[in-house]
Amino acid sequence: MSIGRRRLVPVLVGLGCGALVAVAAVLVAPRAEQHAPPPPQAPSSEPVGDPGPIAVGPLPYDDASQPPAATGPLLLPIPPPGPPLPPVPPGPPVAAPPPAPKPPVIAGPAAQIVSITNARRVAAGCKPLTVDPRLNRSAQRHSQAMASKSFFSHDDPSGHDFADREVAAGFPADRTGGENIARGYRTAAETMSKWMNSPSHRRNILDCEFKTIGVGYVPNGHYWTQNFGF
Repeated sequence: MSIGRRRLVPVLVGLGCGALVAVAAVLVAPRAEQHAPPPPQAPSSEPVGDPGPIAVGPLPYDDASQPPAATGPLLLPIPPPGPPLPPVPPGPPVAAPPPAPKPPVIAGPAAQIVSITNARRVAAGCKPLTVDPRLNRSAQRHSQAMASKSFFSHDDPSGHDFADREVAAGFPADRTGGENIARGYRTAAETMSKWMNSPSHRRNILDCEFKTIGVGYVPNGHYWTQNFGF
């Protein structure tokens, strides 16, 4: 058994040496260095993530003899002018507006009758009358009929009265008013004086409800006619 013990010793020694070597290796092997954390830095005044100014433009070039191509606006050639546009045809002629109706013209002795009549009406507190061409036509026809047919009446030989004559001249039937007639007086002033001294004639002249008047006069025999309307 001594043989076995001799063999065991080296083995044990070997084992022991190996264990020592291993222990030594373990003891000698350097440990991983543990670096201390970096010291805190003072906060920067620059905004976080601001990379600073960024240049925008063409890249710089090295060869001064070869400048970069121009990067200005692209100029396109102006196309040649086309043919001229045809002239605009003139539109249809614009019709001129109809002339404004002229007030009825009354002159001479008939105009004097109107003037004196309105003066008497204003003095009595009535509004002046407006000359109506239809009543002028009716009054003139009656004066001419009396002169030519030698009669003196409000009804003509056919039996038509002043209202029929006013309507026949175009005056509205619901606006016929009254009539005064005279014969033999040479002037308008003399005729108006005789009418104002007659109650029935005066009543027509000063009727404040009347709005319009027409006068007819024929020198041959001096036939006068006044027609009134509402």
